[in-house]
Amino acid sequence: MTLEQKIEAILFYKNEPVRKDWLASVLEVQEAEVSSAIQSLSASLQGRGISLIDNKIEISLTTSLETK
Repeated sequence: MTLEQKIEAILFYKNEPVRKDWLASVLEVQEAEVSSAIQSLSASLQGRGISLIDNKIEISLTTSLETK
């Protein structure tokens, strides 16, 4: 499972904003790796029914604007 997939699974499971530093700790990677994976995940979610909200400290999944 890729880092992007792990982050997506955690966000789906938690169903609430998650701190990036917490993700890095849980996944045992650097915060820079989490940030890079988040960018990649966000790009891969383009055109799908979900998207990411990223406020630089926390991220969460949300329904895409296109589906609202």
